[in-house]
Amino acid sequence: MEPPAPRYAFGPFLLDTRERRLLRNGEAVPLTLKAFDLLQVLVENQGHLLQKEELLRRVWPDAAVEENNLTVTISALRKALDEGPTDRQYIETVPRRGYRFVAEFHSAAGDPGGVAPRPPERRRARAFARGALAAAAFAAGATLAWMWSRPSRAAPPAPVRSMAVLPLRSLTNDGEYLGLGVADALITRLGGTRRLLVRSTGTVQKYMAPGLDPVAAGRELQVDSVLEGSIQTAGGRLRTTMRLLRVSDGSTLWAGTFDEPLTDIFSVEDSISQRVAEALALELTEAQRTQLTRRDTSDSEAYQLYLRGRFFWNKRTREGFLRGAAYFRQAVEKDPAYARAHSGLADSYIGLTFYEYASPAGAMPLARTAALQALAIDGSLAEANASLAHVKTNYEWDWAGAERLWRKAIALEPEYATAHQWLGMHYFAPRGRLEEAIAETRRAQQLDPLSAVFNTFAGAALYCARRYDEAIGECRKAIDLHPDFGVAHWYLGRAHLQKGRFQDALPELQEAVTLSGGSPLMIGTLGVGYARAGDRAAAERTLAELEKLRAGSYASALDLASLHAALGDHERAFRWLDEAAAERSFHFIYLKVWPELDPLRPDPRFKAHLQRLGLE
Repeated sequence: MEPPAPRYAFGPFLLDTRERRLLRNGEAVPLTLKAFDLLQVLVENQGHLLQKEELLRRVWPDAAVEENNLTVTISALRKALDEGPTDRQYIETVPRRGYRFVAEFHSAAGDPGGVAPRPPERRRARAFARGALAAAAFAAGATLAWMWSRPSRAAPPAPVRSMAVLPLRSLTNDGEYLGLGVADALITRLGGTRRLLVRSTGTVQKYMAPGLDPVAAGRELQVDSVLEGSIQTAGGRLRTTMRLLRVSDGSTLWAGTFDEPLTDIFSVEDSISQRVAEALALELTEAQRTQLTRRDTSDSEAYQLYLRGRFFWNKRTREGFLRGAAYFRQAVEKDPAYARAHSGLADSYIGLTFYEYASPAGAMPLARTAALQALAIDGSLAEANASLAHVKTNYEWDWAGAERLWRKAIALEPEYATAHQWLGMHYFAPRGRLEEAIAETRRAQQLDPLSAVFNTFAGAALYCARRYDEAIGECRKAIDLHPDFGVAHWYLGRAHLQKGRFQDALPELQEAVTLSGGSPLMIGTLGVGYARAGDRAAAERTLAELEKLRAGSYASALDLASLHAALGDHERAFRWLDEAAAERSFHFIYLKVWPELDPLRPDPRFKAHLQRLGLE
């Protein structure tokens, strides 16, 4: 006789491997098959690190799947387990390696809920169950009789209300940027109708691997439909094959093939957008129909340069921003009236300044010029309004002007998640209006719940509000979705640092430095971590590294001020703080809320800087 399949109790949960179900206080918790398999493997190896490759092999033994399948399933498990950042952590993420089940458990006996009732309760439960069974049998018989007495009629399929446009698979070596670029264009067009919830480009970007199951991706992305396809360029022609799939049953709602000259890429995008709208029977106004075929340029070469620019910008690295800016410049040289390319150029300069790859004086005036040029061409472009607002807060400290622009961007596109994120983190948070900051970053997160960026900045707003445990939870969620997003590791390390968990903080901050390609911003925070952990020698080496970077290219004076403050040298910290104000360091606006600057806060000179910023 085979031994019974084990059951594991941990916290309020019971994992029943025989019945293949997870219970919480006796109530079933919905899990997909693979999520259950993954949880079982983790629990059975409690306390041991399981490498990502091993988990993929054990949970998906007969399928060629990518790492993102694992990260999305881990994220679903965290949600099902209702994990908290500290007191309810069951699954530990080991960056770039794998996962470990860390909760204590014991083998469970008794009823499936894990707690055996006392005898009187058991008798009452059995009596109730017999009565309920009889009632259920009677009701079932009556229902069957009613069903047999009427003609059979299939239930109509549920309407499609959400969609993911996956990056088109490139069948040629030079088409990777084109596959993502066309997907980005379709996302903008279909989402712009406001008749569908369409996942953002940043969220679907990771689904570029060959052999990906589009229906499985749709389930992970929690959408009703998936638009997927392939693209190739050959002999000056563009060949595209597309399918629109219903996620619930995998059925094809529409399919089409296009073979056009490469210069007619706009016509292909027009046709796909219109066919999808027809297949979904979207009821569109004339303005919404116009949105489906909107073109920001008629120059095919400029458009392809723009697509290349966005492809590299989305990498969010020094090289990515620089290459993106180069392609955006070429696009506006080809078509000076291409507003969206001007806006992309502004965003590239802003990205370079955020990570401190460029000085504010060198990059932010260029960002302002590009954003103003975009708005001069098309004042209704939400992205350009948001980009100029970014300049007005982080460089000009023009709070009223920035708020007007962000409000306008959101009025133009209420579901433009980036505008909500930036309004929360670059306007409300610096001003100390933290509940409003949290609300706006949450709104961005709700609009795109599987975006690593928006989950990270939901954590960032909580960090500024000193709600560190909640910030840790959001950053972990972001890392599960995108382990290589350095900003998530940066905020996670900072939150651990403020709680005095140096053994957790330093690895995350080191990872942020690595993933960012050596951003001075991340290096500076790592130095603060060393100082707070008592490793003065490492902190002083970091200080020397920052000074060398500042002399050779750029490192923010604010980083040097923060590190001197952590080392207890307040006089040097204030000298660097004065320098940060003079150079308008990108993150200087966070003076009021960043915990790293707390050692300097009681000094009257600190209040003078807040007044200079217009924050007092």
